[in-house]
Amino acid sequence: MRVALEVDYMPGSTPDEGGETSGFFIDLFEEIAKRMGVRIEFTYMSEESLVSAVSRGELDAGAGANIFTPQPDQAVDFADPFFLTGPPAGETGKFQDNKQAESIPVYVIIPDGAKELRLKLNQVMAGMIEEGFINRLAQKHNLSIRIDFLNQ
Repeated sequence: MRVALEVDYMPGSTPDEGGETSGFFIDLFEEIAKRMGVRIEFTYMSEESLVSAVSRGELDAGAGANIFTPQPDQAVDFADPFFLTGPPAGETGKFQDNKQAESIPVYVIIPDGAKELRLKLNQVMAGMIEEGFINRLAQKHNLSIRIDFLNQ
């Protein structure tokens, strides 16, 4: 599974001093790939490039914590979003440098028409939520999760 993440987007995918990238989205997609029985390959790019690459079918999915705004010529679909909530701005935690975000939606985009992938992603994420994996992952990254999607 080829997945693009936004470049240096706290708390999703942030490089450390050694060049290793870690974060909530990395851990999330590694677990999704494991449960789907596929190998994962990450690519990092801007939101605009991410949406374009997914719409052209060059990537299987893209993830970020923004509302992706596809251009008219970019056909993409969305897996069901959920919300990350960090500590209030100014408190210690992953959101301290991201003053505008106390509650942010997590979006996963996929190529338009990839209905089987959308269904599988939603099923896998629903299972991860039901068994508490997403909450444990959020705690690991000093976040909380608000789940109010599952509109399958």
